[in-house]
Amino acid sequence: AESHHLTRVLRIREGEEVRVLDGKGREGRFRVAPYKKNAKTVLLEFVDEWSYPEPESKVILAAGWTKAARRGWILEKAVEFEASGIWLWQAERSQFPVPGDTVCVVGPEGGFTPREVHALEKAGFATLTMGERILRWETAAVMALGLHWWKRQEQAALAYER
Repeated sequence: AESHHLTRVLRIREGEEVRVLDGKGREGRFRVAPYKKNAKTVLLEFVDEWSYPEPESKVILAAGWTKAARRGWILEKAVEFEASGIWLWQAERSQFPVPGDTVCVVGPEGGFTPREVHALEKAGFATLTMGERILRWETAAVMALGLHWWKRQEQAALAYER
């Protein structure tokens, strides 16, 4: 499936380079080896690799389960803002049920119910607000990730100045 995606969807040709992430802070650069037009597999030749240090501060985005189109978008943003995890949870106002064994805390568009707030506080979560305006859940999620990312950048800049 990955070979098909690489050659037919992304249209990567032999000799071109691709980057592969392992999800654990390592990134590798590989060159696509020669392959036949309808090949079922494509070999990648190792070029080099590097590692990123584990961040001192991590953020996990926990978001109430919502529509599929918006889930894909927020997953992209979570990667961009270097979220260390994403938990999707079944809120009382979620539009659809969470499938399978998924731990899934930004509320759905209808907001948290008092019972959900109580359960989160009882579990040790601090309740915070992003202001008086009600935000769409994906906006609140990006805001939370962006604020965490910005704070890490600010801390890194201070450490650099020392």
